[in-house]
Amino acid sequence: MPFLCLFALPLCQFWLGRHAEVGSVAAIMSALAISCHLHILTGPGSAIFRGRGNAGNEFVYHGLRTLCLAAAIAVLAVSGMLAVLPLAVAVGTAGCLAALAYLAWNHRGLTGSATGLASGLLWPACAGYPAALLVHAAATALGLWPADPQPGRGQLFLPLLIAGTAYAAGAGATIYAFVLESAERSALLRAIGRHRAATADA
Repeated sequence: MPFLCLFALPLCQFWLGRHAEVGSVAAIMSALAISCHLHILTGPGSAIFRGRGNAGNEFVYHGLRTLCLAAAIAVLAVSGMLAVLPLAVAVGTAGCLAALAYLAWNHRGLTGSATGLASGLLWPACAGYPAALLVHAAATALGLWPADPQPGRGQLFLPLLIAGTAYAAGAGATIYAFVLESAERSALLRAIGRHRAATADA
């Protein structure tokens, strides 16, 4: 999701080609990506409560989503901004707020504490965003993208490949250095060593 959010425009240009509405599609995709990411994170907590026989806990999330979405649309209606892009931003914002509130609710219900949500869940899950921001800034500063405002797929293939590879490496390094514990890093290095040994033997 971090790469999808930050690189929505070139991805949509590569996907749709020289389409008149590609800019709007990319803006909507970027606006909704983080909301979708947080929505996905709510799944494990819901599954745990469902496994404990408390399926009704999910209605907390449904209620939060309905409330936040209704409030967002009401704000747009009052301000006279009921257009496609503002609606997408409102839906994305409402989804983020509802998901964060539900994650906090589940975290407290499962751990008995209101602390630890950011460090234990949000940071590990969202550790790719700093890498995506850095790669996006570097790609823009270095002029990686074609000068053509409506580039073809052939013009975008190599830049997206470079940016995607740099993002994967940066996100992996971030997770290795700042998310994994020492025992997890050691286990990962052992697994890589075993894989290299098996490849060499083959």
